[in-house]
Amino acid sequence: MYQIIKVKTIDEYKRMNKKEAREYYNWYLNQIDIRVPIFIKYVNSFPNYRNWKGNFTPESLKKLGKWLCENMKKVPESKTELLKLYYSFPEISRKTYPDLNSWLKGMKIEDWTLSERTFSYCFDVGAYLSKVIILELPYLYWELPLNLGKTNIIRNRPIIKGFKNRSLQYFEFYNTITGNCFHMFRNEKDNNHLYNTFQFLIQKEEESIV
Repeated sequence: MYQIIKVKTIDEYKRMNKKEAREYYNWYLNQIDIRVPIFIKYVNSFPNYRNWKGNFTPESLKKLGKWLCENMKKVPESKTELLKLYYSFPEISRKTYPDLNSWLKGMKIEDWTLSERTFSYCFDVGAYLSKVIILELPYLYWELPLNLGKTNIIRNRPIIKGFKNRSLQYFEFYNTITGNCFHMFRNEKDNNHLYNTFQFLIQKEEESIV
């Protein structure tokens, strides 16, 4: 049976103190090592993926990306969360759009989100991708950015650092893969999204070496 993992939200990351952040960082990296081998077997349990080889090669990302496209789902966002988002925006936007429905349409805010299982899939797919990236670029390393301002989006988040290309300051796999899923639901599905993410990073690194 697939076990869903829940990752902290941006607000939860920001509220953590340094001790809590370090404990979470250790837990997070441990979960990657524990879950990835189990996840590979889980993907192999799908009839069309019994022959997929989770061998951490770039080529393996192509079929894994297709698997995520076939299995990601979206669900209606709860009214509580939508109202929370509504009231988090500046007051001027609420004067322009005095009720939730008009605000959603006027601001072009989705009234849906990814399913809980899809968010969990994003962690596992991203964890697998991170291993492929580090195998390809073995000088990369994990880091916990603690000494950043509270408004910094990567504060207390486990990230991959060490890219030679200065434009690649860090890589954070969970937001990257969830972002891919949101983008595909807004536009169209792309079976190569995972491989393309990998290739983008590799090509950027090659630019810095040339």
